Amino acid sequence: MRKRKGVILAVVGYIVLFLSMEGWGADWKLFFTTTHDYFYYDAESITHPSKDVVRVWGREVFTEKGVIEMVGVLGENFKTLSYWMDLVEFHCGDRKFRHLSSVAYSTDETLLHSFDDQEPKWYFISPESMLLDVLYNILCK
Repeated sequence: MRKRKGVILAVVGYIVLFLSMEGWGADWKLFFTTTHDYFYYDAESITHPSKDVVRVWGREVFTEKGVIEMVGVLGENFKTLSYWMDLVEFHCGDRKFRHLSSVAYSTDETLLHSFDDQEPKWYFISPESMLLDVLYNILCK
């Protein structure tokens, strides 16, 4: 009986983890493309943790060119890279952003990399940084 409860708890835990990692219920909106990647934000994940601050999950899906570039930068462990997810915040009043967390997944949904910034710093968004500028204008309208 005890072993059965352990198996049931493990299965339930795996399902909860799998659903949260996969973003079920997510509403991914394409907002920027390059020859190397496609950028989305999850409209369902948008929150406002404080006045003028917007938090959102983003997803960068890599093309074949993008994967080759990332392997060149990060190494052979990323040759099966499919997409990268980032949790970011924008301070709408000050035109700033900060990066909170990242996870990278392979084509078979294996976790390749994860990172949580313990002391995230705010950075100004330059109008020349088209990607951040586009997302800032969507979230901070």
